[in-house]
Amino acid sequence: MSAVPPLMQPRGSLTGLLLRLVAVFAALALLTILLPALGSACQDWLEARVNGAHLAALALEASGGDMLEPALQEQLLTLAGVELVSLRKPGRRLLPLMREGQDLTIGLTIDLRSLSLPRATVLALRLLASDDTAAVRVIGTGLGDPGTIVDLVMARPPLVAALQSAAIRIFIAGAVI
Repeated sequence: MSAVPPLMQPRGSLTGLLLRLVAVFAALALLTILLPALGSACQDWLEARVNGAHLAALALEASGGDMLEPALQEQLLTLAGVELVSLRKPGRRLLPLMREGQDLTIGLTIDLRSLSLPRATVLALRLLASDDTAAVRVIGTGLGDPGTIVDLVMARPPLVAALQSAAIRIFIAGAVI
């Protein structure tokens, strides 16, 4: 004999079925909100890094090709959140701005010029599921100058941390709705 009265067992009842059905649809609705929003957050974060790296490389270009002081170079790269950046303009390539003594192993290359929202969503999920710590190479167009190609290398952990934070914010917003 069951310890719980039959009225407390909604499993076989219409109420229980309706409760399970609502829970499944709520979970599906949350996923349809969470996944594209996560892909969009990934694209936005990477584009912000490309724009910051572009500005850092413009400082090197403004110096007339002279090497910047190592402290200034380090500060520009830190503010941009990258390890290495170079610019390609039609007909020429700007020497890279990079940290001294860095041995970079690139594990993943992301081309923002051809990154659609579904591909960004899959990329975000892959990054969250992977425990790889190799650097990430990102290629994108320059800020306000579509003819300029910005090529940068950055550490993976800040990207994964930003995606985790975005996923939590999106999940909380979806749960509240």
